[in-house]
Amino acid sequence: MTRPDTESVGANPLPLDVQLERSRQLVTWLRASVGLIGFPKQTRAILVAPSIQLALAHHAALVTLAEGNHRASLLALVRPVYEAYVWSARTLRIATDDQLRLLAEGKLTTGLEARIRALDRAGFFDQSMLTDMKPLIRRMDGFVHGEFEHMRYRIHRDAVIARYPDGLIVDALQVADLFAVMALLEGPAMAPDVELGDRLDGESRILLGLSSGEGRIVQIDDGQG
Repeated sequence: MTRPDTESVGANPLPLDVQLERSRQLVTWLRASVGLIGFPKQTRAILVAPSIQLALAHHAALVTLAEGNHRASLLALVRPVYEAYVWSARTLRIATDDQLRLLAEGKLTTGLEARIRALDRAGFFDQSMLTDMKPLIRRMDGFVHGEFEHMRYRIHRDAVIARYPDGLIVDALQVADLFAVMALLEGPAMAPDVELGDRLDGESRILLGLSSGEGRIVQIDDGQG
């Protein structure tokens, strides 16, 4: 699998209002798309599905926080979106039957980096995900745990007050958007439904701004008739 295109994050910065509208549209699309996935009644699929749901739920909450300008809490939710994706990928792609049993019993306790290393060892990505993601993981950890990443935006010469710049929030939304989509795409892989997976991949690239989508229209139904 091609590694996540995190290099594109921040490469073409958008105004915050434009990015926020893009993320809102993605939330609607994700909700509609997950309903198209047929989850097989198998142990592996049953254990993968909650992680996909959790990634989408965290992402939707993150966008809601952005709408309310709750920037610190928004930043703290980026890692949980990413971690839910990693759980889904590892559980679906490489977990052994013994590991599935331990997971079902609540006894599988591996850290985030260990799960990423396992995916790397299995050749899941064409480059090391851990190498590519380590600087970003470090920043995400800081935002979760209230470390220097928060202090740097709160301690100023004139006051101790939160001043998270728009560009930082745009980057956070883009990262969360990307990994929410990647979590969703584990669903068709699990089914497996290649045709649906290809369709959702194409639509997601347009919504993420990774493809022009020329000549294509993505139908978004918010279910509010």
